[in-house]
Amino acid sequence: MIDLIKLFEKIKWAENGGIADFTEGNYKSGWAFLGDDTPTVQDFNFVQQMNDKKDKWLYNQINEVLKSEGLKATEGELDALLKAIKKMAQGYSTPKEIKGDSVNDIDRTGHTHKIASGNTERKGVVQLTEDLTSESLELGLAAKAGKRLKALLDALTRNLNDYIPNSKKSNAIDSSSSDNVATSLAAKKAYDKAVAAEELASTKYTAQIATTTQRGLTHHYSGYDSDSEDFSASAKAIKIIKGFIDSNTRNFGNYIPNSKKSNAVNSSSGDTVATSAAVKTANDNANGRISRAGDTMDGALRGKSGGMSTNNPNNVGFVFGGDNDSGMSNPQDGILQLNVNGQTVFEASALSKNTRLRNIADYTMDLQNDGNLVVKKGDSVLWHAFSTLLKYEFYDFRNKFTMATYNGTNSSSFVFRIPITQNLGVKMYVSQIRIDANLAGHRFNLAEAFTGYRVAMVTSADGNRRPLGAHLTSDTQVTINCDSIPTVQTVNLLVIGNYQY
Repeated sequence: MIDLIKLFEKIKWAENGGIADFTEGNYKSGWAFLGDDTPTVQDFNFVQQMNDKKDKWLYNQINEVLKSEGLKATEGELDALLKAIKKMAQGYSTPKEIKGDSVNDIDRTGHTHKIASGNTERKGVVQLTEDLTSESLELGLAAKAGKRLKALLDALTRNLNDYIPNSKKSNAIDSSSSDNVATSLAAKKAYDKAVAAEELASTKYTAQIATTTQRGLTHHYSGYDSDSEDFSASAKAIKIIKGFIDSNTRNFGNYIPNSKKSNAVNSSSGDTVATSAAVKTANDNANGRISRAGDTMDGALRGKSGGMSTNNPNNVGFVFGGDNDSGMSNPQDGILQLNVNGQTVFEASALSKNTRLRNIADYTMDLQNDGNLVVKKGDSVLWHAFSTLLKYEFYDFRNKFTMATYNGTNSSSFVFRIPITQNLGVKMYVSQIRIDANLAGHRFNLAEAFTGYRVAMVTSADGNRRPLGAHLTSDTQVTINCDSIPTVQTVNLLVIGNYQY
């Protein structure tokens, strides 16, 4: 018995026999073109051989889809094409890593989504900043900025040690504490007692009050906020003032003198500090430079023109690290060369309209005006491509390979369009559909129409195993038949047919 796959791949009807040669008019008329004559064996061989060619062409189209997903067509495995299409569909549905600058995109390897920027009204991607003065509602504070805030708080906390807490104030005038400080009330009490004592003393004897111009009795005052020239500062007041002086003297260690500020951006001093002007100068300089990785230039990156030779003593072109004479060079206007160890292995010339490979003196590659690609050694043609296919036909034809996706409430679909001739192709429509419970028949409206020949098949896509059938009731509608089911069921639908474009 003949292997079915061999009939598609190798064996052709009447390949060892004779065949007739029909014209297009005869083929369209069928056997009627013979009139009263009887068809010959060669006539039948021609008809059957043409059917084999058409079947083989369709098989090759399907087999290319299988091979692209690592599958092989076999006689027993009838769902191989469905598996290949599902693998292709799975690639498009695979999620990729989403970054802050991701956009909405889909290709064979998966898809990404754009994420909105976050602010005070919505969640989203947030850019960090070190700026402690920004009023932006979209920027987030970086950890480094948080560290700077903590340093400021720590400095404020340390400065609290230079102040006297309210709990240390005392109204007592007889306390011997060296930790408390006297309030104005305590000073007033002491002052009032001193006045009373003075008044009492004045009744006993006459004494002069000491001033800045005469000697006499003095009145000690423990406060440090009086403008009187009759009072003298007590030892306690002097001690308090000395404490303030010592505290401020210690605080000088927490400050940087103005003499240590510097506008320089190239200083290596560990003693001076950079001013805002120095930081701005450094930042402006950095903004004008290109990052060594992942940056984009606004203008052209220019290398030194000239021909590259061994060891490249003139440092021309663009070369790689560690290999000074392997890279790209421009020996003269209109010529671009690729070089390895100082030897030119590829040359594109706008002057001769040729592309040269390896030994540029002997071999050329030329894309001619008629669409032919020619490889020559001297004047001898070594290889000739596209000799029977015009360039404009090839370009128009290849753009007909397209794919579309459609998503509905209860279905998702992929449509693959494969061109055959200039205006005829094969369309494969793959859908996964959710069918409601207790429904014996389901009509599914296609997003794209089929014209002419088409065929549909349907299989279960979940744990349910029920007989299923499908047929096209119109160019854009498929009816799925199945036994009445008690629960929701998901099925896979495949429609293959021809279409015109």
